[in-house]
Amino acid sequence: SPPARVALSAAVGDDPQVALEAATELLQRNQPEQAEALLAKAVDNTPQHAGLWRALGLAHYRRGNYEQAQVALTKAVSLDASQPLSYFLLGATLRQQGQISEAERNFARAQELDPRYAALR
Repeated sequence: SPPARVALSAAVGDDPQVALEAATELLQRNQPEQAEALLAKAVDNTPQHAGLWRALGLAHYRRGNYEQAQVALTKAVSLDASQPLSYFLLGATLRQQGQISEAERNFARAQELDPRYAALR
């Protein structure tokens, strides 16, 4: 609901870690629309925070907004190329868009960074 969203946004303020934790909680509760709204504001406030971009990409993905997810996850990877989850989520997003070879490259990169990702492909 809009009033709840305003209250949540006010409670989060400008702290990117608090925003990330709140958005993670919303995603775990299957509320990607609220997470997306919160994260859009958070990345405006802290545009160099790869974790916020990654979470925003996941929120877009969960809502079926794959092009927006691709943009956010590409930004997350550009800001921090060491996070296998960003590559894995980007791979899943690309696969949803039929970009299979590009998806496979991202899955492979996630696996290089953390072999546990091999089991998730």
